[in-house]
Amino acid sequence: MFKTKQIEIALQEALVVYRDKRLLLACSGGIDSVVLAHVLNKYNHDFGIAHMNYGLRGKESQRDEEFVADLARELGVEFYVKRAKLNTSKSIQEEARTLRYDWFFELRRQYKYDYVATAHHVDDSLEGMIMSVFSGATISRLAGITDRENLVRPFQYCTKEQLLQYAKDYKLSYREDSSNRNNEYLRNYVRNKVLTDIEEQIPNTKARLLHSLGYFKQLNELTIAYRKHLEKTIVRSRSNCQAYAINGIVELHPLSLHLRLLFEPFGFADFSTIEHLLVAENGKEILSATYRLVKFEEELLLGKIDSLKPRLRANFRDVLPRDIAQSQVVYTLEVRDSIAAASTLEVRLWNSEDSIKLKGQDKTKKVSKYLRDLKIDPITKSSVQILLSEDRLVAILGFAIDADFSPLSTDSSKVIKIWHE
Repeated sequence: MFKTKQIEIALQEALVVYRDKRLLLACSGGIDSVVLAHVLNKYNHDFGIAHMNYGLRGKESQRDEEFVADLARELGVEFYVKRAKLNTSKSIQEEARTLRYDWFFELRRQYKYDYVATAHHVDDSLEGMIMSVFSGATISRLAGITDRENLVRPFQYCTKEQLLQYAKDYKLSYREDSSNRNNEYLRNYVRNKVLTDIEEQIPNTKARLLHSLGYFKQLNELTIAYRKHLEKTIVRSRSNCQAYAINGIVELHPLSLHLRLLFEPFGFADFSTIEHLLVAENGKEILSATYRLVKFEEELLLGKIDSLKPRLRANFRDVLPRDIAQSQVVYTLEVRDSIAAASTLEVRLWNSEDSIKLKGQDKTKKVSKYLRDLKIDPITKSSVQILLSEDRLVAILGFAIDADFSPLSTDSSKVIKIWHE
């Protein structure tokens, strides 16, 4: 029981920083997440439990779901479950991971949890470290599992052996996933075969790997600290992107290594292309899976691809719908009273066919030319939205109201409020 007490003390200390936070525990029903649920409950943390059922193992998957539901009921916490089907023509593990984390973070936002918590531990980090060597190592991958934004791993410094001991001493029930014995999955092969065989050939392999893991974690922390230091001197934050000063980048040596340091965290892998982008013409860009990097004037602009299409709604009412907070309002427009209150309002991204009549002009002007004349950077320009009433352009949001809708001094006016969905 002494070992268990040591584990409890370590876990309690790891959880102190989350004492006043609401945690959403991702729980498969396996030993790791069951132990974490037990510890969170024991120390009176505010948490809920989420379980995703892919149905891949038939009745076994259903029994896992029932087990986790019973666990949540026993602990008196909120329980969330989702049943999802996977496209088995793709990488099942990768698709499953994407689906469940997207859902976990959706629940976190919807139900106001501060963090999603998982029960990953040191052995998971060791397996990941070895897998990254086979598939292309980076310092961040070699460093194993750590906390991330809105995602915490309280067990990241505990071993599987410690969790097994804790579960044994407290006589905890848990589920065993039969697919964990399937060595067709790389992680299972590393866990069940590679590490076991190496340990037989080279005693104390695990201890040596733990030493290496600790070194890589420290090196990763140093790398992150250096990147933050660089960013303070060459990066400016804007409303929808980060602007990297090219004259600051080109002074860094070796250049290719610094480009990797700066842009690898955003999913970029071809750093010679980024080097060419430094001297490219305005508007040239390259994409990663989730980010775009654009050359504009003397800067590289980094923006999230999914941030280019914010969803907005609009209406004439002075009083917002009950579920909309005043802080969600992003634009308030005053328009002519001649716009019928019953007209349909629509907000969408502008396109090449859109035109606007500017104040003092008789003819309309293409929105594309208007934005070009303002020298709007490509990332900002891509996210500009327009307001339409019965398919007529009323305003370029954040820039101009069409002259036909702009109120005159002799007119009474209406107020349109626009908010994030």
